[in-house]
Amino acid sequence: MKRATNGITCFAFNKDYSRVALSPNNEEVHIYETNSKKDCKKWEATPTYILTEHTGVVSSIDWCNETGFLLTCAHDRNAYVWKFNEKENAWEPSLVLLRVNRAATMCRWSPEGNKFAVASSAKVVAICHYEEKHKWWPSKPTKKHKSTVLSVAWCPNNKFIVTGSTDYRCRIISAFDPERDSEDDEHGFGAVFKNQHVFGETLAEFSVSKAWVHDVAWSPSAFRLAFAGQGSTIHFVQVTSDGPPEVTTIRHNALPFVSVEFLSNRCVVASGFDAAPYIFMASDSYGAEPEWYTFVHDFIFPSKILVFHHE
Repeated sequence: MKRATNGITCFAFNKDYSRVALSPNNEEVHIYETNSKKDCKKWEATPTYILTEHTGVVSSIDWCNETGFLLTCAHDRNAYVWKFNEKENAWEPSLVLLRVNRAATMCRWSPEGNKFAVASSAKVVAICHYEEKHKWWPSKPTKKHKSTVLSVAWCPNNKFIVTGSTDYRCRIISAFDPERDSEDDEHGFGAVFKNQHVFGETLAEFSVSKAWVHDVAWSPSAFRLAFAGQGSTIHFVQVTSDGPPEVTTIRHNALPFVSVEFLSNRCVVASGFDAAPYIFMASDSYGAEPEWYTFVHDFIFPSKILVFHHE
C-alpha cells in the first residue's frame, strides 16, 4: 500500500479484515486487498476498486458485518450504500434519501445491519432503512440537537443510538423501528428508559463535557458508554436499573481525544491530537460502581476522578 499524500479522513475493514476501504481526503473511496496481513506494508500497493459517486470529501465509511454492504457519507450531503456485484466485478451504489441541507459527518450500521444512522451538520441524525418496493433507503430524522452532530454509535440492542454534538451534549436517543425491532426488553432498559420504544425520544442527556463532544462509544454489555470532549476530558456512563445513569469524568493532561472505542466491557482505548493511544480500565466488567484507571506507557495509575449524577 502506497503512502497517502493527503492524509486519510476515514477507513473501515470488512468482517474478515481481507479488505480495507478508505478515503484519501477527497471525494473518492479506495478499496485495498490486505492479503490478511496485519502489516500494511504487505497489503496490495494499489487499490482494487475506486468508488467515485461522491462529489464532496468523504467523511465516514462503515462496513456491515451482516450483509457485506459498504456505507459512505460525505460533505456533499449524500450517503450511499454499496453492494458488490460479483458478475460485473464492481461496487454498485444505491440511493439514500437523507434529506439534509448540510454536510454528513458520520455513518454507522446498526448491529443487525437492517438500518443505519447518519449524523450531520444539519443538527439531525437520519435513521435509514431499506424499502424493497422502491429499491432505495429512506430516512427518518431525529431532531433533538442544537448544533452539528459529530459522532454516533449504536446500542447492542439495535434500538438506541448515542450521539456527540458541538452543542456540548451527549444524548441517548431511541431509534426504535416497530417493523424491524422487537419490543422484547431482553436488556431490561424498560425500567430505566420508560419511552424506549418512542422513536426520536431523548432517553438521557449529559452536559458534563462543557465542550464539543468528539466521539461516543457503547460497550458490548450495553450498560456502559464513553464519550470524549474537546476540553481534554473523557466520560464514562454507567446505566443502572435503580436510578439515573451515573457519569464518571476523567480530566487528563493530554490533548483532546477525538476517538474512543470499547475493547471489552471494562477496557476503553482513546486517541486524539497528541497522536498516542490511551487505555482506560474499569475495576470490573459488570459492576454498577466501577472505578476507572488510566494505562499509559506500561504504568497503571488511578486517574483524578470527578463523579457527576445525571439529572
